[in-house]
Amino acid sequence: MIGRACLATAFFMLAALATPAQADMSIACRVPEALLAFDAELKRVEDLVDRSQPVRILRFRPSQEQGPRRSIDTPTLERELARRLPDVIFTIIEARPQPGGAESDFAQIRSLLDIVDPDLVIWQVGTGDALAATNPADFADTLEEAADWIEGRDVDLVLVDPPFVPDVPYEMRYHQIVQQIDAISLRDKMNVVNQYDVTRYLLNRAARTPGTTLQSLSTQLATSTTCMPELMAEAIVRAATR
Repeated sequence: MIGRACLATAFFMLAALATPAQADMSIACRVPEALLAFDAELKRVEDLVDRSQPVRILRFRPSQEQGPRRSIDTPTLERELARRLPDVIFTIIEARPQPGGAESDFAQIRSLLDIVDPDLVIWQVGTGDALAATNPADFADTLEEAADWIEGRDVDLVLVDPPFVPDVPYEMRYHQIVQQIDAISLRDKMNVVNQYDVTRYLLNRAARTPGTTLQSLSTQLATSTTCMPELMAEAIVRAATR
C-alpha cells in the first residue's frame, strides 16, 4: 500500500477519475487507482477463482458501520462480486461483533473460523477502538496477533479501516487508529481497503464542486458509505485475478 502522505497528494493530482480501468464502476464511486490496490496476493481466493470454485467469506462489520438503510438499488458486496465474476458463487457470512474493539473481535473470529471455514475474512476494524479511545499501540499489538493467527490458518485476510468522520471531537482518535493500520500493513504487506481515505477523498471532491452545501456534503458522506461494497468488490477481484 502506498504511504498515506503519497495518497493525500494523489487525491489532488488525479482529477480525471473516469479511467478505463474503472469503466464499470458507478461514476459517484470512482476513486484514485491507488485506493483499489492491495499489497499482497489473495492466494486462496485466487486459486478458487481460477478454478471457478465457490468462495466463502466471513465479513466482520460493526454496527457503527452499517451505513444507510439498504434499498433494492443499493449495491451489496455479494451483488458486486457476482457482477464482476459471474462464474463464481460467493457466500458471505455476516458477523456482527459485540460493541468493543479489536481484542473482542479477535476472540469472536477465533470461535467462528472453525464453524464457518471461510476462504477470506473481511474485517472492518478500528471503529470500536477509536470510540473507546483504545491505546493505539495496544490496538496495533492485537491487530498484528490476530492477522498472524488468521493467515496462519491459510485464510486470506482483507482489513477495512474506519471511515473519515469530519467535524467531530474524536476525529483524531480515528486518525491515530488508521495510522496504526497503515503502518502495520506497510510493514507486513497486509491488504487494506482504505475506507478512511475513500471517505475523505469523496468528501473533498464534493466540497470543491460549485454550489456545494452542508446538506449536500451530508448526502455525500452517506454516498461514500454506499460506495464501499462496490470498492471492496473491485479491490478483491483485482487482487484475485491479476
